Amino acid sequence: MPRLLLFALAINLFFSHVASAQIQYRGLLEQTERNSPSVPVKEFQLNCFPVSEDSQTFFYQVEESRPALPWIERIGTVTATDDLLASNGIALGYRHLDRGYVLPVALPFFPQHDQLEKGASWKDSQGEFEVQGEKTIDGHPCWDVRATTGIARHHKLYVRKDSPLIQSGTQTVFMGPGDRFQIQFQIESEDKKIDITAVSKHLLDLKNSVKRQEHDRFQPLTNEQVKSIAPKAAELLAVAKETPLEKFAKEVNENLDTLMSRQDRIDGLADAMIGKPIPKFTLKNLKSGEIPSSSFAGKTTVLHFWDYANPTLEQPYGQVGYLDFIHNRWAGKNVQVYGVAINSELNDPQTQAKAIRNINRLQQFMRLSYELTFDGGAALNSFGNPTRVGESLPLWVVISPDGTVNHYQTGFYEVDNRVGLKPLDDAIEASQK
Repeated sequence: MPRLLLFALAINLFFSHVASAQIQYRGLLEQTERNSPSVPVKEFQLNCFPVSEDSQTFFYQVEESRPALPWIERIGTVTATDDLLASNGIALGYRHLDRGYVLPVALPFFPQHDQLEKGASWKDSQGEFEVQGEKTIDGHPCWDVRATTGIARHHKLYVRKDSPLIQSGTQTVFMGPGDRFQIQFQIESEDKKIDITAVSKHLLDLKNSVKRQEHDRFQPLTNEQVKSIAPKAAELLAVAKETPLEKFAKEVNENLDTLMSRQDRIDGLADAMIGKPIPKFTLKNLKSGEIPSSSFAGKTTVLHFWDYANPTLEQPYGQVGYLDFIHNRWAGKNVQVYGVAINSELNDPQTQAKAIRNINRLQQFMRLSYELTFDGGAALNSFGNPTRVGESLPLWVVISPDGTVNHYQTGFYEVDNRVGLKPLDDAIEASQK
């Protein structure tokens, strides 16, 4: 019988078994250093549910200690043929050295199960693989598989012989300037199936209705996204009642309530600024020149408050690329754009030079043509400083030629594929009238 057909039969036999079970993994993220004890930094649990009796698709839900990915990034579907470390699949969130990382996890299936046999080794688009032996884990005969994905990223996976299910394993990941971490995981339980078809469909509908980019996975939901899904999320509580996802449904609604409450406070800041004259403040450019707010008179001025200090150049880069496009689009039309760097290192004479180098690095990498500036925080505070109510930068402010604020936006814009940051572009156009 052809090998591929044998594999297909094995897959079908496997799914006929797991269709009656839900699978739960327990895991740990540890920071590891040579000759030093490992330091646990995060615990997580992965819950995998069969969607239907005859389906080869499983719904997953990740529970993880903070810092965590937003709830909408901790649910989804996975099949036995998905890539081992899919960038849009099962993942953990972690913040290391002030940067958010999305860490794909090699669970729950090993997609090349048909290639596992004694002494097998191969290389493909997913990495290099070698079967180093056999071992029984919790009563399950497993293949001992070593995988290498990228430089020095070595993984040890124990894959069941009778199915593509990964019983346990260890992954190596790196964050920051080469800091080494390990993700450890193993199956904790396999329980009798409880039908979650309705609630999983409801959650997936919520997720699919929000158009998030891959590089947005660590970012919170935007105000527009929250408003679009909040009504249907409220229905989730009834659908999830008395299912294993009831607690998660409550978490979803509590998170949306928190985000909406925070947005109300931010809207209050915007209401207090729109139509009002701007306060007096002075920005400094990177060559120590001064730019007083009085110099904005007679021009439309865009201020973009952001840290401009990300040494790893992490997407979406504060959306500065889109802002530069707008700067060039409005060049010569009485519009000026200033990036205002918000970074405590800029206020310390001992660290200011380093901070300015990081700003220059970002400016060169992104080829920004608008002017970058900084101040001691007075400008941001004069515009309400949304970080005080729990919002993250960037903050966008558009000032009309008469010196009044006509646009106030916190966080990231929804990107229009044709125009880019359309609300910002519209605000500039409105200020010209």
